[in-house]
Amino acid sequence: MEPVQFLLILFAVAIAVPLMVWHWKRSRKLVENWAKENAYAVVEIERRFLRAGPFSWRRSRGHEVFHVVVRDARGQRRTAFVRTGGWFLGQCSDQVTVEWDDGPL
Repeated sequence: MEPVQFLLILFAVAIAVPLMVWHWKRSRKLVENWAKENAYAVVEIERRFLRAGPFSWRRSRGHEVFHVVVRDARGQRRTAFVRTGGWFLGQCSDQVTVEWDDGPL
């Protein structure tokens, strides 16, 4: 391998890895903010890649999907699929879409 090729690969990895970490942290933070704004406490959170529930066919590369268990102010537990990010801006968007497993309240 040529030194220039090696440096280009090293540069690409040095850019890609921090961007991926930011993407994952940002998406999780969006879920936590959504829960806090709606007076929920996150009990469990699981990132979904393949089994994305109602978002299986309604997501782009910029979206992240989570399955969450939350507890409301009365102590009741509910489960939902949460999609973060926008269609064009990905995780740069503050958009959060929620599909409750048991339907809307």
